Amino acid sequence: MPGSHSRLLDEPNVRTLAEKISERLDAVQPHPQVGELSLGSRQIHVWHARLDRSEAELEAFRASLSPEEKSRAGRFLDPIHQNRFSAGRGILRYLLGRYLKMDPREIEFGYGGQGKPYLVGISPPLTLQFNLSHAHESALYAFVLDHLIGIDLERIDRSIQVDTIAAHFFAPGEVRRLNSLPDEEKLEAFIKCWTRKEAFIKAVGDGLAYPLDRFEVSFEPGEPARILRVEGKPGEEQRWWVHAWQPEPGFTAALVVSGQGWEISFMEYEA
Repeated sequence: MPGSHSRLLDEPNVRTLAEKISERLDAVQPHPQVGELSLGSRQIHVWHARLDRSEAELEAFRASLSPEEKSRAGRFLDPIHQNRFSAGRGILRYLLGRYLKMDPREIEFGYGGQGKPYLVGISPPLTLQFNLSHAHESALYAFVLDHLIGIDLERIDRSIQVDTIAAHFFAPGEVRRLNSLPDEEKLEAFIKCWTRKEAFIKAVGDGLAYPLDRFEVSFEPGEPARILRVEGKPGEEQRWWVHAWQPEPGFTAALVVSGQGWEISFMEYEA
């Protein structure tokens, strides 16, 4: 925005540094200038974003992060990964700010035992639930009210050792079903299976602590996405709604939400 920086420097030095930084951040808002966002009781919003952003956008994103998030970004050795982490968290904060009607810089996160982020310090307590996933330069963000939610995004990697990884991580029934497919269909089926399983354990909130071989998901060509069985929990599969899609060429995604009867909307985060 031409002139915004010179205007900041020319004004009398009567404001605090925090106020000046706030004005600088507001002058380079990297999200669309649209109104607040809201969710209905049976609605899910999924946002797709690119994480390779301009330096001006990255500057604004970094200014919105907490000290802990800035420290985490700094632990990446590759500047590309540093920038993508900062953009990913910055976009999350701007989207949450619009749903919560809050300044993105004031949002505080807590983390579950397996690292799943959640909102803290909000009074009265709100029921907004969210999850995010990123793969290389792309990211997905999912939002829902008062239900568990998990999302996973993976880039298709043709170098994956499908049979070896499946035998190590998947449930025996999934391994048998995967092995029954023609070789040319195995990679796509494997990626579908993996993303659906990852989205499920993220929704549950147990992350790596939840064994992937203790439940089964669908993945065969033409089969609707769903949880098929959860070991030791008869009927648990009926508790979950699953949606799978290809957000862009070369990527596969899955979303798992508790409950049924959802209306899902897909949106693109644009600068």
